[in-house]
Amino acid sequence: MNIPGTRLTGLRVKATLLLLLLVVAVQTVSATITIIETNRRLALEQRVSAESVAISLAQAAELSLAVGDRTELDRLAGGALRQSDTVFVFLLDSAQRPMARASRDEELAGAYARGEDISARAVVVEHAVTIAPSDLDLPESGHGKSGEIIGRVVVGQSAQGMHAAQRAQALGTLSTTLVVISILGAAVFFGVGTWTRRLGLLAGASERIAHGQLHEPITDPRSDEIGRLARAFENMRVALAQRESERQQFSQTLQLQIAERTHDLQGALRAAEGAALAKSEFLANMSHEIRTPMTAILGYAELLQTSDASTIDRDDYLRTIRRNGDHLLNIINDILDLSKIEAGKMTVELARCHVCQLVAEVASTLRVRATGKGIKLLVEHVFPLPQTIESDPLRLRQIVVNLVGNALKFTETGAVRIRVRCQSLDQGSPRIMLDVIDSGIGLSAPQIASLFTAFSQADGSTTRKYGGTGLGLAISKRLAEILGGDITVSSEPGVGSVFSVVLPTGSLVGVPILTDASSAAPTAPAKAVAPALAALSGRILLAEDGPDNQRLIGFLLRKAGAEVTIVGHGRLALEAFAAAREENRPFDLILMDMQMPEMDGYEATRQLRRAGETIPVIALTAHAMSGDRDKCLAVGCSDYTTKPIDRARLLETCARWLRPDAAALALSSP
Repeated sequence: MNIPGTRLTGLRVKATLLLLLLVVAVQTVSATITIIETNRRLALEQRVSAESVAISLAQAAELSLAVGDRTELDRLAGGALRQSDTVFVFLLDSAQRPMARASRDEELAGAYARGEDISARAVVVEHAVTIAPSDLDLPESGHGKSGEIIGRVVVGQSAQGMHAAQRAQALGTLSTTLVVISILGAAVFFGVGTWTRRLGLLAGASERIAHGQLHEPITDPRSDEIGRLARAFENMRVALAQRESERQQFSQTLQLQIAERTHDLQGALRAAEGAALAKSEFLANMSHEIRTPMTAILGYAELLQTSDASTIDRDDYLRTIRRNGDHLLNIINDILDLSKIEAGKMTVELARCHVCQLVAEVASTLRVRATGKGIKLLVEHVFPLPQTIESDPLRLRQIVVNLVGNALKFTETGAVRIRVRCQSLDQGSPRIMLDVIDSGIGLSAPQIASLFTAFSQADGSTTRKYGGTGLGLAISKRLAEILGGDITVSSEPGVGSVFSVVLPTGSLVGVPILTDASSAAPTAPAKAVAPALAALSGRILLAEDGPDNQRLIGFLLRKAGAEVTIVGHGRLALEAFAAAREENRPFDLILMDMQMPEMDGYEATRQLRRAGETIPVIALTAHAMSGDRDKCLAVGCSDYTTKPIDRARLLETCARWLRPDAAALALSSP
């Protein structure tokens, strides 16, 4: 007997089973593809991450590998471990020898180093370190040629996170697939025809999703199971599309970061190379400037020692030695002035100074050099001019000497003119202007841009041809700024240059105004009379470690009348001081070198003051940097004088502290 609906039920069951099997097959394939794609994507992301770390580290380690800086390589390797999932880093030279190594999993790093297969536990990326192309041609640098492989970077990242993500993604995909199969099985059972069609649409959508086609939306207006399933698929599509968008955004961000870091590293490399080149040029320049006068000093000193030259020749040798010694001292003073300016320790003392007189004195001093080169040194006045201005005459003279000396150095024919004029004399803010005009080699615009940079000149050939440290203009520029003014320059190659110093005049109330050349004529200076050298009377203890300085200073003091005892360092000075006290023949003054072996002058002076001794102590040191005087006075020194020795100043200072009230002065000193 046939029961109504039995065949239908059987067919529905068969169709349901058939369709369910189909759905199961489709969903299984879809899930498998999704899992494979997800695993591939996660593995690719892991490798991209490792490669980005390797690339960044290779770029950062390029210079350090080239010079073999293991300390910097260790720091870079340790820094790379801060990247997520990175567990070990190797930096190898071109011969595959390890230069640096860092790890968070020593067992895994050791397994890789031993050649074991760790692909199941880690993602390992190697990247060659090559010398990047440079805009600077430095064939003598010794760092290799552009494009040459100088080492390799090995980065290992743990695969645990990737495997965990893959498992989670697989479980999620499988769970989703089971849910879909269950829902579709129920739907097929209740509506084979319509539901089969709708399920076919969903199957097609799932295939698109499996193939990464996430832009087409999945819609089903019905509210039944298939409609809800369609919405679930749509949510999954949206979620996957969002994740894909986030992945792409992350990839773009990572690429931008890599590009920025690459740009920063390239900029740092260029800056380092530029600094190295500037340092090399400066050292070569300074070496030339120092060795040139030293050659003359040593050469003529040897002639004095071995030659049977006449008295006239010997006097000429001595003048040459003195002239070159003064040149060396000027170089040192320029460097000290620049250091004071850069440290903000340069001070100026404002006073009324006669500008025309000052310019005339500078011109008179430098006219001998101009005459020797066969050029003229002229002074011009543009009236009216104030008779005096408020400025620092010492620093103003230094500026004018530097500018005029610079003009004479670079002028071979023609003339150098110093023009004095005044701006806005009848207005509220008058300013004095000194123009130094030459007919020398001139300057181009790029050369002017770097003209006032310390240790630089127009170019290397300028330094080789004309000499100089390149400090004078930089110092003059900054001194003018400290005085409230500025220095500007206009120039044309092959024609000449005009350097203009503009300074405030200060108050001109009651200051006579000069209207013609006769009123601006300089007052004849009084004939220089050599000052009488001070005579000394007393016992002086000299603490000095240099044998030559011992002989020189001892000779000067004894010739001035003092009784001198010489020791080689601070500990001997304390012992000699105590011994003289016990013999009831105490010293009246101590000349203390501050930089000595065993015990320096600072510690020796501290111990004297802690013991309550009030004997005057004069610091004798070659240190002349900003703050050295204060440092000496702070430990208890009574006074301060510098090397090289100025005979008159040394004797005057000693004579002042050998007066009967010297003890009181010492007690009141810092």
